[in-house]
Amino acid sequence: MNKNPTIIITGSSGFIGSYLVSHFSKLGFNVRAFQRKVRNYNNPLISCFHFELADVQDRGFQGADYLVHCAYQPIIGRNRNPDINIESTKQI
Repeated sequence: MNKNPTIIITGSSGFIGSYLVSHFSKLGFNVRAFQRKVRNYNNPLISCFHFELADVQDRGFQGADYLVHCAYQPIIGRNRNPDINIESTKQI
């Protein structure tokens, strides 16, 4: 039995991430799209997961074959943690 590979794409609603979701689903991958605002893709190969870079949770990561990390938090304003991108990436 040949199982389709599963890929996680964080930041899947962004410019690069959205292209990757489309690209990998066309190749037959099961895509787990991690993004802040969950949407319906109307594609059985794509599952959407709520994802906040500031609060990385271990939901949806289990059993994936690949991970493409495109999510980032722009450092804007005084109340932002300048290390959020580095620390969150370590957690992923």
